[in-house]
Amino acid sequence: MNADGTFATDGPFVHAPTPELIEGRGLTHFNLIGQYGVRETAQWVNRVQALAASTRLGIPVTLSTDPRHAFTDNPGASFDSGAFSAWPEPLGLAAIGDPALVERFGDTVRREYLAVG
Repeated sequence: MNADGTFATDGPFVHAPTPELIEGRGLTHFNLIGQYGVRETAQWVNRVQALAASTRLGIPVTLSTDPRHAFTDNPGASFDSGAFSAWPEPLGLAAIGDPALVERFGDTVRREYLAVG
């Protein structure tokens, strides 16, 4: 996606424009990389799903992203929080030894990912 929530048409990780990938090549799964605003991500997700729904079979697109609630940026493992809430790394949460805090973390992550689609 572009930073403004529109479809990417070029860039280092773009092998074809998003509409071509969905309509022309039948892709039904994307991994999001990079850091974008929550509103822009939700707009992009809505555009992707609308485009997928308009195809002959209307198969929804599934999306995945590395965890986005960390203080570090480690592509392939996590991104720093950016627009999302920041929490200790999973190992740090384990070291705290507070199951209620870990549950609160999980609920926060759940709500934030639902917000962006």
